[in-house]
Amino acid sequence: MKTSLWLSSILFSIVIFIVSLSYIFLVAGNLNLVVLSQTTALTGGILIGLSFVLSSLSYFFDFADSKLKYRKQLGLLGYYFAVAHSLSLIYRFPTTYVENFPHWLTQLPNILGLAAMFILTYMAIISTEAGMRLSGTYFRPLLRTGYLAYAFLIIRAYLIEGEMWHQWAWSLDTWPPPRLLLTVFALNVIFWRLAMEVSLQLKKKPVA
Repeated sequence: MKTSLWLSSILFSIVIFIVSLSYIFLVAGNLNLVVLSQTTALTGGILIGLSFVLSSLSYFFDFADSKLKYRKQLGLLGYYFAVAHSLSLIYRFPTTYVENFPHWLTQLPNILGLAAMFILTYMAIISTEAGMRLSGTYFRPLLRTGYLAYAFLIIRAYLIEGEMWHQWAWSLDTWPPPRLLLTVFALNVIFWRLAMEVSLQLKKKPVA
């Protein structure tokens, strides 16, 4: 059963990677390390977001119930893509991320990115059988901190590319920036989670 879940999730992640690569290639007009690096970020963000949003969608829509079993696999595969993206940044910008490491930590976008990766890393760790046993009753609450990591990445994306997004919105002369599309997707993931929480709280209140 687990093998089939992993195979299906890996095939799905390959499809997402190819679609992401095709779109970023369309925007950039060439294929290079930068495009591949951006593709790992886009693919990882989508997969992680899907692993988060499936529980919310299954609450509102029956069609998502059968997809809940893929949450762990999609989340871990998304994390692996996120790690690949982080490593690609170190390779692309060794001066920034290695030689000037102390200075790098003083910049808010980098702090948010590091905090997000820290959260995603311990989420990946506690998703293992041993991690689930050690975390005990705190397992679910700890996993929900992934939404905080997602929020950090949304803020980070805006800090890095916000001005570019404004310019694009005024001109609309090119395809939407990939990171903007991912941010819109991420905001929708958080929206559905908040909608589910509001619905659950309303159900707890007595009807007048």
